[in-house]
Amino acid sequence: MEKIKDLDYLDLLITQLKTLEELVYARNERLRLFHEKIQGIRAIIAGVMATIFPLVIWFYLLVSEHRLLSWETASEVGIVLSSLLVLNAFLFIATYLFLQQVGKRPLVYRFSKPFEKHELVSLHTDLEKIDEVVSKLISQDIFQASRVPDAYLTFGYLAMLENYLKNDTVRSLKEALDLMIADLGNQKNGSEMASSQTLIRKEIDYLSHKKQHRLEDEEVFYCVN
Repeated sequence: MEKIKDLDYLDLLITQLKTLEELVYARNERLRLFHEKIQGIRAIIAGVMATIFPLVIWFYLLVSEHRLLSWETASEVGIVLSSLLVLNAFLFIATYLFLQQVGKRPLVYRFSKPFEKHELVSLHTDLEKIDEVVSKLISQDIFQASRVPDAYLTFGYLAMLENYLKNDTVRSLKEALDLMIADLGNQKNGSEMASSQTLIRKEIDYLSHKKQHRLEDEEVFYCVN
């Protein structure tokens, strides 16, 4: 009976850990989407600004009665139009690439700022919602008073503990832990694996220390530079 309870306990731990992993993935995806949207906004702004020079050239030629528009034959028309199209395409591409390189500078940011601010506010709101769910999850007793030490709260170690219990090697979770730790100690790099930071520990550190820094970094990078 004790072994069955221990197996149920491990199953619950694995389920909750999977939920945590999905939340962390959702947060990272939201950050990735934010980055893509910001780059997209800057690309659109750069594209609009890059069309100014070609439009100015066409407008100048149309209203100034420039001699380039004094066409006498169809061949001259084709040559002039082809030359202008090539020139305008070059100016557009060169200007666009330049503006993309200076996308974080005031020149472009002055126009993209309202759109980026909106995306940043939306990002903060979404991350707060995810972090709130994560905080509630890791505050549960199954993590706060876990019968499995933090260093072993990973899918790999929990699966090993399940196997020990299912194979009748041990009679309780405590014995399974002792046996696994002993086996890991006999394996090369076993102690290094156990000392690596687990997902639950990373999330605890993130919520307590790193979250605000990350949001500030996003704001500085996207809305100040």
